[in-house]
Amino acid sequence: MGDRYEKTTAGRAEVRLKTLSLPRHQRNLLLLIQPDRPASDWLAQVNGCAAANLARLQELEIGRAHV
Repeated sequence: MGDRYEKTTAGRAEVRLKTLSLPRHQRNLLLLIQPDRPASDWLAQVNGCAAANLARLQELEIGRAHV
């Protein structure tokens, strides 16, 4: 998975405010994602994370593919 992801404005707000009830591994993934490394690197660093977790961050509009 070579795609790169980043936090959206709403994602950065979520990091600060913790308004969503994200599972711990999804919150940790949100904290880590930055476009400087491929998504596979971030997924490998967070125990219990899979590609579906990145999809969930996109569904919530707090993470997106970096273009």
